[in-house]
Amino acid sequence: MRQIEMTIYTKNGATWTQGRTTTDETEIYKSLAAGLLHKKIHKCSYIKSIKDACNYDGTRNVTVYYDNGVKALYTIADR
Repeated sequence: MRQIEMTIYTKNGATWTQGRTTTDETEIYKSLAAGLLHKKIHKCSYIKSIKDACNYDGTRNVTVYYDNGVKALYTIADR
């Protein structure tokens, strides 16, 4: 099983400070699904952008940027 995780970062000036990290698969996928639903379906304004990148090791990084200086970095299985 590949490692999946979610890490929350807060912006302090020009740097990102790492906050809470979790590896609970249910929490990770629920949180990511909620972010995608709110941004892409409901067109919410508090999510600034969502970026996706392949890690070429069977995982992807999905980063959700919020308007309050917070970002959530999801490392998930690339299926």
